[in-house]
Amino acid sequence: MKSKHRAHDVKLFDRWGSTYERSWMQQRLFDPVHSAVLHQAESRFKPASVLDIGCGSGRLLRKVHDYWPEAHLSGVDPAQGMLSVARQLTPEARFSMGSAEALPLEDASVDMESEAASPEESSVEAKPTRTRRCKL
Repeated sequence: MKSKHRAHDVKLFDRWGSTYERSWMQQRLFDPVHSAVLHQAESRFKPASVLDIGCGSGRLLRKVHDYWPEAHLSGVDPAQGMLSVARQLTPEARFSMGSAEALPLEDASVDMESEAASPEESSVEAKPTRTRRCKL
C-alpha cells in the first residue's frame, strides 16, 4: 500500500513541477520557515556541503547558496518534473533522481542535510544518516 501512495505522490509532484514555484505556499509558508531556520543555522555552522532530500524545484538550495555561497549543493528528488525546474533555476547545485531510502551518496558525505519528505519516507529505519554536523 505504501508504494502505491508514494508512486501517486511522485506523479503529482512530477506534474506540479512547472507551477510549483508560483504556489502560494512558497511565499506564505516555506520561505519564512526556510529563512528562519537558515538564519539560526548561519551563526552555528559553515557547511562545505549541503544535501536537500526532496528538493523539489531547488528553492531551499537557492536560499542556502545565499547564506553559504562556497558550499557544495546537492538535491535529490523522485519527481523528474521537479528536477527539471531545479536544474534550470539552480545551476549552482547538482541534482539527482532518488529517494530518502536510497540516496545516491556515500555515508557521511555532507555536512548539512534538509529533508522534506512524507511521513512514509522519513522513518529512521528507512535510511541511514548522511550527515555529521547538522540536520535542518
